Parts: sequence; C-alpha cells; structure tokens
Amino acid sequence: MSSRMICVVPAPVHVRPLPGTFLITADTRIRADREAGSVGDYLAGTFQLATAADGEISLSLHDDPRLGDEGYQLSVASTGITLAANTGTGLFRGVQTLRQLVPVDGPRVVECGEVVDYPRFAHRGVMLDVARHFFTVEEVRRFIDQVVQYKINVLHLHLTDDQGWRLEITGWPRLAEVGGATQVGGEIGR
Repeated sequence: MSSRMICVVPAPVHVRPLPGTFLITADTRIRADREAGSVGDYLAGTFQLATAADGEISLSLHDDPRLGDEGYQLSVASTGITLAANTGTGLFRGVQTLRQLVPVDGPRVVECGEVVDYPRFAHRGVMLDVARHFFTVEEVRRFIDQVVQYKINVLHLHLTDDQGWRLEITGWPRLAEVGGATQVGGEIGR
C-alpha cells in the first residue's frame, strides 16, 4: 500500500513517508505563533478544532531561505504535526497539503512523514472561461475554493469573447445584458 504523501498535488519538492500515524480527534488542539494566528484559525475551522497555547498541531513562522514566500515544511509524527514556513502564505499552502493527507471519510488519520515544498515555477495557474460558459457567483467561489487546495496562485478569468460579454461596465449597462444573452451552442445566458 502506498503512502498518501506521495499523492499530494502538485508533487512536493521533497516527500519522505515514515512509519506510524497521527490521529486528529475532537480533542486535538492547534498552537499557532502570533503571526500565524489567521492560518491557525482557518485550520481550526476546517477541521473543527480549537486553538490553544499548547497543542498537538503547531504552526510557526521562521526564516528558511530555500522555502521562499510560498514554501513550507510539514512534519507528521505519531505525537503531533509541525508546520513551518517563512510567511503566512507558505503556512496556508502547507495547510492545503495537510488537508490532502487527511482522508475525506472515516477517522482523520494522517500518515507520518515529512514534506518540503515550494513552487518551482512563479505561477501555478488556472483559467475559468466565464465568457463562453456562464457560471453563477457561487459556482465561481466554489471553483476558487477547490483550486486553492492545489496551491494555485494565479487565477485567469476569461471575461469577454464573441460568445459573450460578462464584464459589467456601469456606463454601458446593455453591453453585458445583450452581450451576455447567449453562451456556446446558442443556449440562453443566465
């Protein structure tokens, strides 16, 4: 059986699975450095845990030149999880990796190991074509929430095309109304 760590997307720079597991329960606490508080709160909300002065999951900021602004180091041991980065952005990226390591169904068991990651390219991007295929605001938000899990750092919105004009311009209100009346295939725009 292979480790979930080697299935992280995008593939981290370094992965080292180790024997053992850590179980995240309702009693698990998150400790975050003062500067890491907002990421700690996000993680607590994601896993429905509490933050505390002392905890089994530790988030901290430090200075490691190899990680840059978006990199992180994640260590999972049977006694706890340590996540360190140079910036809050790096910590947030590490939390996304941790989310991938936790099974969706059943007990929240995380395999032990180490992950070091930082972007090897300046952009990890994705495009959403809202000009030719209409999406509601809620669908766009859900899309963004989903791609964040894969550490995407650039979102390109394709807003205008010959099939539609989805960009509202207050000085030209009918432009979006008429230009957005259809979508690909002649279907009615929403």
